[in-house]
Amino acid sequence: MGFSKNNLTGKNFQIRGFGICLIAGFSVSGSAMNINDVYMNSPRICETEYYDMEQVEILRGPQGTLFGRNATGGVVNLKTARPILGEFGTNIEAQVGNYDHRKIKGAINIPVGEQLAVRIAGIYLDRDGYSENINDGSDVDDREQWSLRGSIRWEPTENTTIDLNGHYFDEDSTRTRSQKQLCDQGPNPILGSLPTSLEFEPISAFSTSGQLLSSDLLLGALGFLNFFAPADVGATNPDDFRKVRNSFPPQYTADETFVMFEVQHEFANGLSLNWLGSYQESNSRSRQDFNGVSGDETGSVLQ
Repeated sequence: MGFSKNNLTGKNFQIRGFGICLIAGFSVSGSAMNINDVYMNSPRICETEYYDMEQVEILRGPQGTLFGRNATGGVVNLKTARPILGEFGTNIEAQVGNYDHRKIKGAINIPVGEQLAVRIAGIYLDRDGYSENINDGSDVDDREQWSLRGSIRWEPTENTTIDLNGHYFDEDSTRTRSQKQLCDQGPNPILGSLPTSLEFEPISAFSTSGQLLSSDLLLGALGFLNFFAPADVGATNPDDFRKVRNSFPPQYTADETFVMFEVQHEFANGLSLNWLGSYQESNSRSRQDFNGVSGDETGSVLQ
């Protein structure tokens, strides 16, 4: 099994080669990811940790009978810790580090009588950026995010268990989807960067689809001449892995709301009933200057 982050802030679980190879935002993986047996279409697993976990199941092979569509290759099922009846418990963990890194996560289990219990868990992360945008002196790649989960378990009878579980996640950071790019500039802008070496040289704007489509290339001879022009005059790529020259600060925001309701009942004849309902809403927005070489030595932005 393998796991990686794809280009559009999504995840890619590969189980025996089944996963996702497309980079489109609407693409769907052949290996499903579930939380407490509920299929998650766009989980924020690449932004946060799944804290206070009880069990992680990795089921290989087609799982459509139990988990529905998108489970051709298998299922990764994350099970969160459920409330424990009649037992009080708590745990907490804190971290500090360089770049003013601070992280705290924990959980508390509270019994309410003999048939009801509540569990609350959460995580908070804050860290300064470790790269510098020398255009305006701001930090890049900081992190600020938090998540909170609440769970209720009620056992009105010996044969009936009712669970209500929900969490909310929020991130508002300046982290980037791609790090600093190195380029050995080609003799022609159409080549972009040569594959022979890595240098701190600016990337030709005309080697990117955005600049190409916004130019007058398709309008006649003037565009044709521009296409064979050298790289942007004045653009520089700082010769430091932790410095970029962005024309605007990166932005990375994401949030997720998830609620599930589950009823389990064991009948006297040995049969059982399991009803599960859920609601999920997920949003993300990412914006950044991919080249990281905009502007001249004075810090002005090239138009």
